[in-house]
Amino acid sequence: MVGEARGARKGLGGQWTGAASGGPAETSESRRATRAPGASLADAVPMPPELRPFKDIIAPRLLAAAAWRARHVGVGGDEVLVAAGTVTAQEAAARIAASLGVAAADLDAMPMPDGPLAKAALRTGVIMEPAGGGRTRFTWAVAGRQVRRLARALDADPSLAGRVRLAAPDALARRIHDACGESLCDDAAFDLLRTRPESSAATLRPARMLAIGGMVLGPPLAMAMAMAPDAALLVLQASLSLVFLAWIGLRLAGCAYASPADPPVAADERGLPLYSVLVPLYREAASVPRLVRALAALDYPPEKLDIKLVVEEDDGATRAAIAACRLPPWFAEVAVPAIGPRTKPKALNMALPFARGQFVAIYDAEDAPEPDQLRRALAAFRAGGPGVACVQARLAVDNDAESWISGHFAAEYAAQFDVLLPLLSAVGLPVLLGGTSNHFRGIM
Repeated sequence: MVGEARGARKGLGGQWTGAASGGPAETSESRRATRAPGASLADAVPMPPELRPFKDIIAPRLLAAAAWRARHVGVGGDEVLVAAGTVTAQEAAARIAASLGVAAADLDAMPMPDGPLAKAALRTGVIMEPAGGGRTRFTWAVAGRQVRRLARALDADPSLAGRVRLAAPDALARRIHDACGESLCDDAAFDLLRTRPESSAATLRPARMLAIGGMVLGPPLAMAMAMAPDAALLVLQASLSLVFLAWIGLRLAGCAYASPADPPVAADERGLPLYSVLVPLYREAASVPRLVRALAALDYPPEKLDIKLVVEEDDGATRAAIAACRLPPWFAEVAVPAIGPRTKPKALNMALPFARGQFVAIYDAEDAPEPDQLRRALAAFRAGGPGVACVQARLAVDNDAESWISGHFAAEYAAQFDVLLPLLSAVGLPVLLGGTSNHFRGIM
């Protein structure tokens, strides 16, 4: 079942401050983390364990503001500091490790798991290795509330400290990418063909299918044309006309269907899940600055955003444009090795193991989602219940007045997303799913 949410637009989105001036990139959400709601905030908000390692380098009022926002959003205080750009994820992990009395992981010196184990490590943030004596050593990409769990575990079993090493989540993901990127990309391109060849497009043979179709339908059709050519032609024309008229009738019925009002959007940020956004890019250097501005303008807590710009490894121009944007901390680049076809599905399959969100959205380079689209998509998921696996946003073309062709293109989009698709979804018919502005339940 497919739901829908308003909000995708083709064109310019919101504003992103910081990149043009060369200063640290931040949005109004990240700046909010540095502001205390009241004068007595430091006394009113208890200091969570993950913020205590920063007492000697960050002002008390800033730490109090981070603690308040952590409780307000439902994340760890260190995640607030990282999203605000106050510290890097690597600095946070090193300080938390020292405060807990455990070692910081030397990822460059560690062997990385491969294949399914690499995907499991990306999913869980944990790498397990034999430590001798039948015991296990853990490398843990820990952040946020997981720090509190680890602190409680160390209090319960102090000997655990010698078997735990901490790493920053983004550093562990980069290390696995560098070590296992080619095997992950090979799986992205060919795993379906190897495991379920009957479901892979690579096993389709158009000529063979046409030959089989000709063998099945050819003799009866030839016999009918030989015995009664006029009647056979009339039946063929009538059959094709019925299909065409049924499609026209469905569109006309859609004009009479009144879409229900969008479900209300939850204002409570604490209940919002971690949301991943995947954007495949190929030779899109000119679109990158505009795209980053639009994605940075999303009205969603940055501590709960995980945005991946997925780019071909040898697409130097696009990667240079990404590097020039000085991405905020919740953005990351995923480079796709040159293995298999250069297609959007392969790129998304490659990036999916690196996505951490409970929900995943897919955008194109030219998309500029309305700032509240993620919240609207979540409202549609919740209103539809667990049977809704995908929410597709309406797309609108912004340059409809530029030319006669663009005007007709905009009209076609309006008919598709405002008339036909709502009807198909309402009556339970298969929905035409586009390749962008789609939101899915995650696989976590």
